[in-house]
Amino acid sequence: MLGSIRSILSNVIETSNQVAASSEELTASSEQTTKATEQIAAHAQSMAEGAETQVKHINHSTESSTELAHRAQMIASSVSVLESKAVAA
Repeated sequence: MLGSIRSILSNVIETSNQVAASSEELTASSEQTTKATEQIAAHAQSMAEGAETQVKHINHSTESSTELAHRAQMIASSVSVLESKAVAA
């Protein structure tokens, strides 16, 4: 009877040690996953900031192109007026 109890307790201790080892491995894996997730989040944030910067540059380029087109139209109108005056003279 005493030997049976010792055997049961030995099995319980061995199983507890295995559970503890598995728990440590799971904790280490969780920490690695957390670090990887943090790095992914940081890279995603960096990409978002880069995309925002690109949008600002595109908007500025669009505004510059619109202004350039407006000025070209004004020049064309002035040339047309000068041409009409030259023909009339």
